[in-house]
Amino acid sequence: MHEPGDITIGMNCLIGQSDFTISDMHSIVDIASGRRTNPAASIALGDHVWVGEGALVLKGVKIGADSVIGARAVVTQDIPQQSVAAGTPARVIRSGVTWRHDLV
Repeated sequence: MHEPGDITIGMNCLIGQSDFTISDMHSIVDIASGRRTNPAASIALGDHVWVGEGALVLKGVKIGADSVIGARAVVTQDIPQQSVAAGTPARVIRSGVTWRHDLV
């Protein structure tokens, strides 16, 4: 991280090789005000979140407990708890779920 921010990971998470980005690594500045329009923002994963291989979780996102993020998803907004989200940008494709390590 090259800017201040936090990446918080809850208990019992499963994370494939993925990227978590709290900053754009450059400033976009409003010409009229001179203010930066893209500040850094922290990321938070709740307990028991599974982030699939190659997923990209962008700044300011919160992923709720018991959720699953699909492989190669680009998470640009908050994901509610007990959800499956996939795609680019990621969207909730199923709710009211959790995940387990064992096969049932």
